[in-house]
Amino acid sequence: MANKSEFLSRGLHKIRTQLAEAQASKKAGEQHEKTEIIRPPQQAAQHNNAPSKEPGKEHGKIPSPRCEELDRARFSLSEKLSNALAILPDGIGKHETRLQELNAARDSFNEMLAKLQALEEISSSSNDAAIDEAVKTIEAVRVEFARNSEKLSKYEEPCEVPSAPLPAHHGNSILPEILSLSFWQLFTIGLAVFLPLMLTIFFAAIILGMIIHAAMGR
Repeated sequence: MANKSEFLSRGLHKIRTQLAEAQASKKAGEQHEKTEIIRPPQQAAQHNNAPSKEPGKEHGKIPSPRCEELDRARFSLSEKLSNALAILPDGIGKHETRLQELNAARDSFNEMLAKLQALEEISSSSNDAAIDEAVKTIEAVRVEFARNSEKLSKYEEPCEVPSAPLPAHHGNSILPEILSLSFWQLFTIGLAVFLPLMLTIFFAAIILGMIIHAAMGR
């Protein structure tokens, strides 16, 4: 009976010791948590003023100078695109006008070519009415061709059109006109121009000779 009482007292003492250690450990843990949570004012200020990691570096974002550079590039490109969009309507209008003139010139050239091809072949047996009609048609085609060629010449890359003699009143060279004349026409024009001059020189030489002869006879 005495042994049983001694065994129970030892067990109770051991349980009390474990409970005391558990309470001491719990109090030590609570004290440590209070120490971590409630800091002195100086330590709290140092903790708040501690440098924090930059969000850009932490998450791999672009640094601030690079962002500014991208903003400048975006603004510059936006300005250039706005200017280009403002200029485009004028360029489109000019190209549309040029396209209209080119189409009009093409239609005019086709019409003139059809008129020339529709003319009957002129020969010595042709009557005066046919010749007059051919002359009027050719002259009208020539004037129209000159007018369209002058319109096309103002562009940087004018359409290549075959050269043709232009009327004298347009201020162009008359050499193509002269080359288009036949030998008989050139001879007639030369005779009409130089014959009066030759006759004048001839009669002046005769009169001068008579005067010299009369002066020497005295």
